[in-house]
Amino acid sequence: MINKFRIRHCMFLMIALLWASPSIASTDIAIEHAWTPQGPMTMTMHAGYFMLTNHTADTLELISVSSDHYGQIEIHKADMVDGLSSMRKLNKLAVLSHEKVVFSPGGLHLMMRDPLKRLQLGDTFIVRLEFESDIIKEFTMHVAQRHMQPATSHHGHP
Repeated sequence: MINKFRIRHCMFLMIALLWASPSIASTDIAIEHAWTPQGPMTMTMHAGYFMLTNHTADTLELISVSSDHYGQIEIHKADMVDGLSSMRKLNKLAVLSHEKVVFSPGGLHLMMRDPLKRLQLGDTFIVRLEFESDIIKEFTMHVAQRHMQPATSHHGHP
């Protein structure tokens, strides 16, 4: 009888802890204005831009980006050092609580390598963001014209 009581008590405590512990849903992460410029058919690298907002009370660590349309996607950041532009790969990106992070030409962006399918103007594809806390956020990226956007150079990539 005592064992049944202990088991029930332990189960109740576990359920209460799980229910009370804060959880983060992918709906707590907003993605807006996701696009990639249409490039020449021969390009093997494309850049991806969007705005990411963390609506949670926690800092989120973005650790991986993927898509079924690209062999590899990396997070890159453009820097100016001594008047020279360079790019560097980020292994992860911290997004603070309630922070809005802009991925834009000439700054933070996705470097999408080895397209598996030729994308045309107006096409869309799914991009997956994976965060350290086992959260996956999927969003749709649009292929758009580069007009009215600053030119993006990929000089400095390894």
